[in-house]
Amino acid sequence: MSNRNDNKVVKWNVKDGPSTFLEYVGHTEQINSIKILNSENFATASSDDTIKLWNINTGELLCSLNQNDNVYLLEITPLGHLAIAVDNQFRYDCFFYKK
Repeated sequence: MSNRNDNKVVKWNVKDGPSTFLEYVGHTEQINSIKILNSENFATASSDDTIKLWNINTGELLCSLNQNDNVYLLEITPLGHLAIAVDNQFRYDCFFYKK
């Protein structure tokens, strides 16, 4: 998985060569952080003031969390139930999710 300059996340097909396998579309500005949550979901943080939760296999956008500012960093606790989002003023928000 990687992000591109067009505000999309890309899942690559590395088995058959470096080709785009699936695109995740929904952010309107730069994606700053991508975190794999489990075998089915991942989260992205963006300069569009949102955190988005995605289905890895289908590309479906599961939810979008609005923040107060650009989100530059997204971290997941070792137990995987709490995410911490940090903006450019080092303010943070915490939220819980179910696996």
